[in-house]
Amino acid sequence: MPQGYERCAQCIADLNQEMAAYGILITQLRPQIADLEYQIENRVKQYNIRMQERVKFGEQVQSMNEAWSEFNNSLDKLQRVLSKVH
Repeated sequence: MPQGYERCAQCIADLNQEMAAYGILITQLRPQIADLEYQIENRVKQYNIRMQERVKFGEQVQSMNEAWSEFNNSLDKLQRVLSKVH
């Protein structure tokens, strides 16, 4: 056999061995990846719930501000009318 063929065969054997090692590593890491994905999903759900609560609170604050603004406008109008009467 030519010398180049032996080197090529050795390279292929080395690559096959390295691919097998990576295959084992992937198999070992899959449960950890699944666990991390589960944790991420739970945190996204919690974050989304918190954001919904904050949006709802913000809407309540905005609604209250609008109500106070309308109240103050009405009060100003009432004071103008009363000042004309007196």
